[in-house]
Amino acid sequence: MDHHVNRDEDFTASSTNLLGDIDDQEDEQSTVSEIPERKTPFLTVEPAILIIFFGWNLASPVFTNLVVYQTCTVLLGFNESDCRQLGTADESEFIQNLEQQVQPYTAKIIMVRSMIEQIVPAICSLFLGPWSDKFGRKPLLYACFAGYFCVYLILSILAFVSTKVALSPWFYILAYGPVMLSGGTCALITGVFCTITDVTTEKNRAIRMGIIEGVLFAGLFLGSISSSYILQLTNSSTVFAISALACLSSLLYVVFFLAETVKINEEFQGSKFRELFRFDHVCDMVKTSFKARPHYRRAIIWLAIFGLVMSLSIGEGLMTVFFLFTRAKFGWTIREYTVYESVSIVVMICGSIAALWILKKIFRMSDAMLASLAYASDTLQNFVRTLATRPRDLYIGVGFGILKSISGPMGRAVISNVTPPDEIGRVFSLVTALESISPIGSAPLYTMIYSNTIATFPSAFNAVSTAGCFLCLITMLVAYILEQGLPHVPYTQLIHRNA
Repeated sequence: MDHHVNRDEDFTASSTNLLGDIDDQEDEQSTVSEIPERKTPFLTVEPAILIIFFGWNLASPVFTNLVVYQTCTVLLGFNESDCRQLGTADESEFIQNLEQQVQPYTAKIIMVRSMIEQIVPAICSLFLGPWSDKFGRKPLLYACFAGYFCVYLILSILAFVSTKVALSPWFYILAYGPVMLSGGTCALITGVFCTITDVTTEKNRAIRMGIIEGVLFAGLFLGSISSSYILQLTNSSTVFAISALACLSSLLYVVFFLAETVKINEEFQGSKFRELFRFDHVCDMVKTSFKARPHYRRAIIWLAIFGLVMSLSIGEGLMTVFFLFTRAKFGWTIREYTVYESVSIVVMICGSIAALWILKKIFRMSDAMLASLAYASDTLQNFVRTLATRPRDLYIGVGFGILKSISGPMGRAVISNVTPPDEIGRVFSLVTALESISPIGSAPLYTMIYSNTIATFPSAFNAVSTAGCFLCLITMLVAYILEQGLPHVPYTQLIHRNA
């Protein structure tokens, strides 16, 4: 799936940054519930995650396909019979030329959608963690699931209307307004992983995070593998309706079956909305992340942050154009593309298991070296994509990218290894904010590159991704070298000694 997996695997990785948010708020008399003797629930948010990621990946390629068709017929005014042949198995030379005319417009529409999903939620990501410590995790999940339910419901209605009247594809962008107002994936990240943090201990937290990641990939796989078949049996409107039902099901699960993990202060009389925007949290977060630290620890932190942010930016940029690229370069249909996505998911799951159980547990490879291997794997995959001339080359690239999904978790582990426990939450909060903001620039950049090179060298954006991943590799190798000079003493003991 590559571009969708990139986005969602980065989401999975970035969400681990919230593990420290609860501890970070203790100085503000956080009311997060601590129940050390309570047995960890067998299920918390896992069913909701499975269902909503199924809905997302079910609708994503269908949305792109619909925008391509509407752009061809409405914006450019081509014949409907010709436009229906776009993205089919056998395209004539005329249809291939038509695809090249349609795709730049389509890429711009998808870029605008991506920016709508990111801008306001990116700003909110600075404040969501502290707010949820006081007022609960479930409101964030309510907002996210309700927002996406509205999105797919509106898309379903618009897709149905488009079968009756000519409808500009720009109308589909309006459907994403509710996500902009509800917090989008930022609210989901905060709500899900703070909930997991609340109900777990350090001993079993990693296992539950692994379960969440497995459930997430399972949802992606189910959505990807079923998307083309459901579209063939029904239509775009029905696919969006199913995605809306998936989001509604997730919302109802949270409402009726998920217990609130925060003890809310019922005596609070002020405005909960006003409490969301506390800038003192932001100031403290920035000061903590930039303060001087012994033995190049600050440099290691920022090298790791650079890799995390750059990697996510690349993934978000790929998301806007990769499906279009496979259509233009290889004439792929939705089914061929979703099969490719599904294979990518399975390979990444296998790579994650191999890396964590063999390289980490048996060979005891350091987190920084594992992150370097992940960036090297991603670099090779993008390099193969750049030179790809046949569809099988993309599958070869998937093999080279087998380790890339561990870059996020390992990058965060590097940061946590050189940061005092009482500061990890603030540093990770800044990472979340930077990761949320970075796609705002990458989506337009990739759209511009792809639109200007589609007729001459449509793989140009893959070359940019190769260079970006290689830069991540270099920065992480530098972090690894600096890490070798660290004293084998816990940071807290080192501070006491210096004092």
